Amino acid sequence: FDEDIKFLNNSAGLGATDLVIKNGSKTLEAGIDYDVAAIDNKIEVTLKGDDYADFTGTLKVSTKETVKYITDLAGNALNKFENKEVKVQ
Repeated sequence: FDEDIKFLNNSAGLGATDLVIKNGSKTLEAGIDYDVAAIDNKIEVTLKGDDYADFTGTLKVSTKETVKYITDLAGNALNKFENKEVKVQ
């Protein structure tokens, strides 16, 4: 992202719900399969749980149709994006 970001009400848990992360046809669940953190102009995703703690491979990341909780510092919602491939090693 080209601006620093934050989560509405400082809630990373809600911010995680703005993302759709897929492993093939399986959609990961926010708070169960992954958590997020805002670090400057990046969103760091931490995989967790029995299925994903040691995961390696490629995931596809999109936003939901309407982004509610991930904003820039001025409060503007993150622009929608689809199917960004992320390699996890």
